[in-house]
Amino acid sequence: MLIHRNIRSAIHLIIIISLLSVFTTNGEDATHLTATNPPGLKLKPITPIKLPAIPVIRNMTNHLDNIHDGTYLRLQRSVNSFDTFFAKNKAERIEIPMSRFRLGTYLVVEDKDDKVSTKLEPDFEADLDLPNIEHRFGLFINSFRSEDLPGVDPVERKSSISVGLQHILEDLHLHSRIGVKWRDAPVGIAKTEWRPKYSIGKMTIYPRQRIFYETDDGLGELTSLTLNRWLGRNFARLVSAGKWTEQTTGIEWEQSFLLGHVIKRIEESKTADIVSNDDVAQGFGVRYSIFGHNSTDEQLVDRHRLTFIYRHPLYQNWLFFQVAPGIEWRNEDEWDPIPSIQFGLDTLFWELTQK
Repeated sequence: MLIHRNIRSAIHLIIIISLLSVFTTNGEDATHLTATNPPGLKLKPITPIKLPAIPVIRNMTNHLDNIHDGTYLRLQRSVNSFDTFFAKNKAERIEIPMSRFRLGTYLVVEDKDDKVSTKLEPDFEADLDLPNIEHRFGLFINSFRSEDLPGVDPVERKSSISVGLQHILEDLHLHSRIGVKWRDAPVGIAKTEWRPKYSIGKMTIYPRQRIFYETDDGLGELTSLTLNRWLGRNFARLVSAGKWTEQTTGIEWEQSFLLGHVIKRIEESKTADIVSNDDVAQGFGVRYSIFGHNSTDEQLVDRHRLTFIYRHPLYQNWLFFQVAPGIEWRNEDEWDPIPSIQFGLDTLFWELTQK
């Protein structure tokens, strides 16, 4: 069943990317877009956008780079065609920056009751730059379930592909989305999240309040508070979160503490208060998490988890390997220790390797 679900997720992703490539602009080549400034702005003219040709594999020394760049250019051309199709004025199209795509694969091996089990889960995320669309609405595509508690591992999340529209009110710190999620069948989704940011000395505080609705699971709410403190390249993070839905009994909650060290960032010029796989090229950390639930008549701790995480660049600055050995104690298993190890492979399509 797991293999079938992963195949369905991959098929859904291929369909979405294929649909993007259908929308072309009056038969024009989407790799060459004449871009000018939007009406009312007096800026220097933007030069025409010319994507390079898709590279041809000529030798094994640059085989991986050619595959990476060829895939990236095909995805970007689909994005260009889709964005240009929705431009209000074809003669005044806005320059289309290169988008970002991340494709991850995670494998966990667990030893429980002297039996070894494995689970494989894909993870996809696209950060699409669509200037001709986004002055009216935004677009999102991802495969992760944002309604899960923050500390839930990728292999524990329900695999699905989500696509839809988003709108951000920066002054009010509100992020809203509406769209469709594919799991076994299409499911309508909608959510609004309040996500401000505060600083007290060298500590950054991130409160989050999210209300969401899914046509299959109904209404839900997720509240979290994250405290993050940097000291050079070292950081400490404390996360508290609680979740309620119409499908759960009471409130599910999490308490996590993370200590980490960043050896190298993917983009050293970019500084992020809360680093994730999208920021770290090489680093390590240790995380301790407690998960539980509250109901009207009981308050239970469901499990404890201790994990060591190491991340390392595997090739260039776009292919990364991650290993995370850990141990978990679960109430349902009478608190017997359950060792596991998780392997992750992240492929980033952020820039061309051969310029």
